[in-house]
Amino acid sequence: MSVGDFHLAKIVGWALTGEKADDAEMMRLLEPYRGHRHRACVLVGLSGLRPPARGPRLSARDYRSF
Repeated sequence: MSVGDFHLAKIVGWALTGEKADDAEMMRLLEPYRGHRHRACVLVGLSGLRPPARGPRLSARDYRSF
């Protein structure tokens, strides 16, 4: 398990509580899985549960005019 990863704590926090978390919160949430924390993080990542994506949406380009 990589503490300090930019996205991992947010993904784990969202999957387990529905809120984004930092590294310390992620470690607190994974305490019941001591010894299997890496496996729990992998399973959370494979589950597909992620915080909602935010950011600008790009419109479709019309390549016919090139």
